[in-house]
Amino acid sequence: MFKRKTPCSTNLPNSLYSLETIPLGGIQQSILIRTDDQNHPILLFLHGGPGTAQIGFARRFQRQLEKEFIVVNWDQRGSGISGSGELTLKTYLDDAKELIQYLLERFGKEKIYLVGHSWGSILGSILAQEYHDYLYAYIGVGQIVCTVEGEKISFEFVKDQAVKKRDKKALELLNNLVFEPDSLDYLFSQRKLLDKYKGSLYSMTGTQLFFSKFLTNTEYLLSDWFRFIKGNKTSIKYMWHEVAKINFWNVIDYSIPIYFCAGRFDFNTPSQLVEEYFQRIHAPVKELVWFENSGHCPPFEEYEKFNELLCHIKKSVG
Repeated sequence: MFKRKTPCSTNLPNSLYSLETIPLGGIQQSILIRTDDQNHPILLFLHGGPGTAQIGFARRFQRQLEKEFIVVNWDQRGSGISGSGELTLKTYLDDAKELIQYLLERFGKEKIYLVGHSWGSILGSILAQEYHDYLYAYIGVGQIVCTVEGEKISFEFVKDQAVKKRDKKALELLNNLVFEPDSLDYLFSQRKLLDKYKGSLYSMTGTQLFFSKFLTNTEYLLSDWFRFIKGNKTSIKYMWHEVAKINFWNVIDYSIPIYFCAGRFDFNTPSQLVEEYFQRIHAPVKELVWFENSGHCPPFEEYEKFNELLCHIKKSVG
């Protein structure tokens, strides 16, 4: 009988490599905890999507982080190998707060480092406002600033690429595609072209990121990858209308250090908006870091640089 498991990286006495299920919001949800030393600070990842759970593939990009942090990957409700339930912005935020408190109590810490990627950056930005007492710093990756404005830029990028490449099929589709950023039909059609023109992932494909190592990634069983796909579709279906409403232009005062990681070729959550937003915000420390060979996923497309940045943040802030 096959079982989900995560391998040990070391045999150090205070190390921990554990795939667990815990109750959050009354739902059984999965977390992957990996560290060489439980005395390290906690680093929690809020994955994107909504629904793009990362327990099944994140470990191979995060070995360096395990040497410096207690690395926690969490499959959010309705995603990956976690249970489902009511999907609202509030339920995700409540789950995140409960998870943070669980981790602090379990490991005897006072604060954590928080990474929010894409959809996770919505949760992360709100937590940086509402839950800052428990955060050393917030790191936004593929940061969402204003969904409607971002979708306009993304749509124009796709149209420009179709014209430059003389892509007749794409141009025909775009000519019949009405710009409706809160519409799932619009979203799925536009994202197919965005992927085609490397406006989302730039230095790798989705297959390379999610599925190229699925036979050796023991955290997920083969059947879990079908759950992953279903959870991604379901989460977007129920949550995209809330994502489409997001506008952080007036959320500019932060009381903790803020770091933004921007892929130079990210037209999923366009980096030009991140740069503009960065100029507006106020924080004790703020830094915008460009990833020149990345699109929407610097933690995976340029994972070595991303991991080095987080280790630098730990030394600077901690």
